[in-house]
Amino acid sequence: MKSKYEAVVVGAGPAGCFAAIHLKQLGVDVLLLDKEIFPRDKICGDGIPLKCFPLLEELGIKGQVLLDRGYPIRQLNIHTPDGKVISYGNFEDDFSLKSVCMARKDFDFLLLNRAKKCLSQIALAWRLFKLTKVHGKFIFFL
Repeated sequence: MKSKYEAVVVGAGPAGCFAAIHLKQLGVDVLLLDKEIFPRDKICGDGIPLKCFPLLEELGIKGQVLLDRGYPIRQLNIHTPDGKVISYGNFEDDFSLKSVCMARKDFDFLLLNRAKKCLSQIALAWRLFKLTKVHGKFIFFL
């Protein structure tokens, strides 16, 4: 691993992968760092709303890949405490226009694989030990 980067993104989950890939697309030399080894399972909401698809496509992950690997959400029912049911979507609609449910482990794996194709360096199973500022620049210790 080299010793100088213009940016270090700590955390290789969805936000970290997106930030690192986006920085790289802007021409920034970036290191993506995470304390875990991937794929890792994480208890988390597994829904990917349709409005996120354009952002994922900017990263190079096509909506069809999500639909193929996940489960299309064609209708969402919200049950309120007072017994009302609020429904979004319609079972008869084209489900390719709906959101997707995908295990977080699988979603993270897709994003990390995309990051591996874009970035020159990803450090997994590394912890940030210390971050300090010297002469106006941040120095990190792993």
